[in-house]
Amino acid sequence: MKIIKESLDARKKNDINNKARMVAGYCYDWDVKNQPECHYAMEKLTSRIHNGAVILLHSTSETNALILDEFIDCMLAEGYVFKPLSDLCN
Repeated sequence: MKIIKESLDARKKNDINNKARMVAGYCYDWDVKNQPECHYAMEKLTSRIHNGAVILLHSTSETNALILDEFIDCMLAEGYVFKPLSDLCN
């Protein structure tokens, strides 16, 4: 998912920059034997969000499952929208 928080016109002007930005991950969420606490994961994840962010959350993470609803609600409240990665090609 790509998160965007700017007008469509501003997005078009910054399209090249947006395509290059990425959230590399907030922690080792893939390690099922060493899951981060929810408050830590939310803090790390939300602190790294920016226009054009591509978010990688591993499906094996119990923490990700627990924070996903709260994360989505938080991002929507901040004015971000979620878009498919296929929009990067358009």
